[in-house]
Amino acid sequence: MVINYNVTSNCSFLQVLWAIINRQTANAIWRLYGKHHCISLLLGLGLVEDNFLLVVDTNNGTIHQLDLSDESIWQLPLSEMNYPVAVQFNPTDRKVYWTELRENIIKSSYLNGTDEKTISTLHRGSFLVGLAIDMVSGLVYFTEGGADIIAAVTLDGRQHFTLVTEDMDEPQDIVLDLERGMMYWTDKGESPRIEKASMNGNDRSLVIDFEFRAVPVGLAIDSNGERLFWCDASLDKIQSISLSDGQKTSVIMHLYSPGLQHFGIALLGDNLYFTGVRKNYVSRINVKDSSPIAVRVGPSNFNMSSGITAYRSTRRTNGFEANSVCSVRNGDCEQICLATPNGPQCACENGFTTAKTCSIPTCE
Repeated sequence: MVINYNVTSNCSFLQVLWAIINRQTANAIWRLYGKHHCISLLLGLGLVEDNFLLVVDTNNGTIHQLDLSDESIWQLPLSEMNYPVAVQFNPTDRKVYWTELRENIIKSSYLNGTDEKTISTLHRGSFLVGLAIDMVSGLVYFTEGGADIIAAVTLDGRQHFTLVTEDMDEPQDIVLDLERGMMYWTDKGESPRIEKASMNGNDRSLVIDFEFRAVPVGLAIDSNGERLFWCDASLDKIQSISLSDGQKTSVIMHLYSPGLQHFGIALLGDNLYFTGVRKNYVSRINVKDSSPIAVRVGPSNFNMSSGITAYRSTRRTNGFEANSVCSVRNGDCEQICLATPNGPQCACENGFTTAKTCSIPTCE
């Protein structure tokens, strides 16, 4: 449980004790009275540090934590948001990162609402949909529609750099395979498809393309099982493809609920959680079941569920995090160290020449 003593200083001991014991009632009062009631100051008391989902309610401008141990739900005590969409959790710095579509910004905060700040403000006319965290190199990857690029920014927001700029139509979600140094993204444009590239933007290739009616959006990866999952907002499907041979695709579930417009998916073990912009709840299926049945997870509290991410602490003794050269002295790079299938590569923010030592190019 995350306790923010700074925000509880104006509440009595009995109020704090009551909120701890009566979590569901306290959460209901929060929804009714919001930041105009002392319960809003106690909201951080209901948050957990492990085994949870983070779910965006775009229309209400909120992000919620769904505790998977008891399926209780708590709104994160963050400032007012303007159309949030994507959300990710970084287990390294214990912060949540999210995008706000109408402000064209990426923000971060601790779960209890402290140290909230804007780390990137992007071009007007663009819109942020996909978000992924490279916790080893300390980078936030994102898709930027309108500008139609894939770019990244350091966690502190000081350095920006662009990775993919050509032949992009409407990029959506993005996921990272940190062990292999690869990134994958969906594109729902005139030629809907899923593509991949090294995490430095090189070696780009097609994973799968679709018929024109398809709208691939949410994306999730099982790097251990070498499988990629996505949901289709138009065809009401959740599908997967083998990353080892790239040929075999399978329909995990065909959802006979037209109009729900499935949006985000998150994989945790064998369970896949998904949202829809016309759903007021989160659903779960087991991807190992031959005929999976979707079940509701938690209460039906959302107005428009969109971005989703899942977190459970795991110990990976042979994982990429421990072996990455980028995790030691930043790979001896001056600015940015990128993981690639061929090993680490140094990069520089936009406007600098790329090398281990970054410099501003001069005209001769």
